[in-house]
Amino acid sequence: MSADEPLKAVALSRDEIVAKLNHIPTFAIVNDDGQMVGLQDKDSGVFACCWFTDPDEAKALHEATRAANPDKKLKLVVAGMGGAFASCNGFSDNQKETEDLKTTDDDKVELRLQGTHGLVGNLKPKLLTLLEKQGIDPGCWTLPVFMCEELQSRAICPVFLHPADLAATWAKAGRDPAKLPENLTVMDLRMLVAAMQTDANAWSLIQFVGSAKAAELAMEIGKQAQPSGA
Repeated sequence: MSADEPLKAVALSRDEIVAKLNHIPTFAIVNDDGQMVGLQDKDSGVFACCWFTDPDEAKALHEATRAANPDKKLKLVVAGMGGAFASCNGFSDNQKETEDLKTTDDDKVELRLQGTHGLVGNLKPKLLTLLEKQGIDPGCWTLPVFMCEELQSRAICPVFLHPADLAATWAKAGRDPAKLPENLTVMDLRMLVAAMQTDANAWSLIQFVGSAKAAELAMEIGKQAQPSGA
């Protein structure tokens, strides 16, 4: 392909999208039987089982939950964001599975893909408006993603879950931090995934970029899960 030849716009399959999403690790709190632990939302009172994208928040909630339940063996597990997105009804066609999920206390519980709380809270009204305009059911969670045109090329279109990760990539590319664009493209992850299932763009260039901290925690959990002597 020549440098001037247009890139081929091709829709991606769900499996291809899940594979791309899986480049980012997510974290969940589980009990000794491997069941996700439902935590009560302090604002709504609803119980939710969450896959966390923020490693610091995942660790903090894990420690707090363990301290509040000293008799239970709770641990953090890791999974790719693609699997978490699908299990949290990201594709919007497995609602019954989500609605039927219950905690060990027989309370109905929501399944959420949970981004950094402060960021999600600040952007939720905007994302809900955008989702409504596109006719996409937001379900019980929103997750902002960020893109920067100046970081895109004919080889890659990076997508970030936090502006700090985008800024880190900007600096790693040798660009002046003072010239980081302020007007980033922001949308809900469901919106991007819906678009990736159309032939509007060359979606194969999409690459989800996580934080170094998330990668480090995923490696740490992976090592802890290995049998002794492995």
